[in-house]
Amino acid sequence: MQMIAGFVDAYLRLSAPEQKVFGQELAAYPGEKETIMKLTTSWEEEGIAKGLTRGVQQGKADLILRQLRRRCREVPTDLEQQVRSLDADALDVMGDALFDFTSPADVRAWLATRTV
Repeated sequence: MQMIAGFVDAYLRLSAPEQKVFGQELAAYPGEKETIMKLTTSWEEEGIAKGLTRGVQQGKADLILRQLRRRCREVPTDLEQQVRSLDADALDVMGDALFDFTSPADVRAWLATRTV
């Protein structure tokens, strides 16, 4: 199924009019929509989940780094790399803690407690 889905995705992309026809055809089988779309969702779900996870994590890191730059005036490259290496949950915790930071030293101290 993955090979077929990969082939369809790579070589049989639908144009806008074809997508419209596909949507109309799909609507003609309301009880079978999930079965018809199962192929798509089974191979896209994993990619979407991974993409969203990476995207959310990257977005959180970007936001925290902007806030740190505003709060501390500078964020050394090594600290930026450490922040970007944190998972989404750690970034959430850091987002709360950053209100207490006044310098890169505070960020370093907080990161040191996270890696212990």
